[in-house]
Amino acid sequence: MNHDISQARSVVRSGHFEEGLPILEKAHASGNVTASASVAEVFGFLGRWDEVYQFCSAVLGKPSTIETQNVVTEATMLLIAGCWNTDNWSVASRSVAQALKVARSTAAHPEHLSDLERLLVYTKSQGAAKYPVPEDGFADESLTDRMHAFEKAVKSLPKKKPKLFKDHVARRNHIFALATVYGYHAGAVRVFEQMGPPDSFDDTVFLAKGLVLSGREADAWNVIITGVPLWWPVDPVQVAPVELLIDPSLYTIMSTDRCIDVLRTPRGPERVVSSTGP
Repeated sequence: MNHDISQARSVVRSGHFEEGLPILEKAHASGNVTASASVAEVFGFLGRWDEVYQFCSAVLGKPSTIETQNVVTEATMLLIAGCWNTDNWSVASRSVAQALKVARSTAAHPEHLSDLERLLVYTKSQGAAKYPVPEDGFADESLTDRMHAFEKAVKSLPKKKPKLFKDHVARRNHIFALATVYGYHAGAVRVFEQMGPPDSFDDTVFLAKGLVLSGREADAWNVIITGVPLWWPVDPVQVAPVELLIDPSLYTIMSTDRCIDVLRTPRGPERVVSSTGP
């Protein structure tokens, strides 16, 4: 059964989600929580948000069955994204309450229980209560400070890394990474305009956010769909780049057709297989 689930995830990541999804749904129905996490991601991209809640609830109720915290965090954010897309806060609240009940019965870690309690307050308040929804991660630093830090780091490159500075691709990717580290979206956009797109998906997402913030949504989408093959799962249960659905700046440009385009694009290990052949 586990082999079938692993193979189904591989099929989904290869772009043939219609073939792999039924197997994952069946595994979820049998109580496999890792399958629940995978289905939640696909359903999010399919726009089936009213159904996403149940899969997220399964993951949040039994987080110990998931190997990486990243997947649990994504389940939390997918549930919140469901509220953004459907405004169905009551269903979200019931899903969180169920997850909290299960988590308590299985003696989940106190920190996780505390997170669920805050999430329940957040959903019951229909988003009015404070909850740490990641927007850019640099709220404590001014834009001016981020800009100066980025410019200083870029200016020092020829002295600190002379060999790197001479190689165009390495220099471009390093400067993109600096823009991401310092949270300077305008810097990423400038590098893109002068040197082309980055070679990592994290930097692609950061650049796309910068383009959206600049009012260049079409350019942001072109960067995203070109960069999707670069995405790689942190955990084997992950099948799609959920960042595109849970980021407050990006989810607004992810139309139904664009989400399907992402699902149909080979990515991660399967991108490597599809590009090299059998």
